[in-house]
Amino acid sequence: MSEDVRGSLLTRERWTAAAPMAIVGTLCIVAGGLLPAVTASIITRELAWLSAYLVLVAGVAAVALGLGQAFIGAHVPKGVLVYAELIVYFAGNALIVTGTFSRFPILTDVGGGLLVLALLGFIWGARGARGPRTWGLYVYRAVIVILLVSIPIGLVLAHLRAA
Repeated sequence: MSEDVRGSLLTRERWTAAAPMAIVGTLCIVAGGLLPAVTASIITRELAWLSAYLVLVAGVAAVALGLGQAFIGAHVPKGVLVYAELIVYFAGNALIVTGTFSRFPILTDVGGGLLVLALLGFIWGARGARGPRTWGLYVYRAVIVILLVSIPIGLVLAHLRAA
């Protein structure tokens, strides 16, 4: 197989691996942007938080994680890992949002735990980056660190709001 054909197949495989997180993340960005437009006359602190959360955590971070894992790692992540991460990451997000709005912080705690579990999968899935992709690995890891630092802060805030 020629280098061009092999590179093309590898790129297609990487885009296929990135697509689930990128697509759902993009939908969250759009939803987070539409939310204030639809609720402008009744905007509350919770709706403003939800909009920011959808855009930043469920959206931008998800796109970065999906693309990063697919294009930075030495190996293309397999479908089982990609879909397990997708399910765990967005189930965690759903529980965080539900726990926040219901003022039932145990749901937020479980959601935060699921996000940490998904982030561990993303760390594992992008292992082995070398060469020209190394700069991207630093950005990818920075996104993961920011999320890992913000999760316990958010959980504390959820408990304080519920009290």
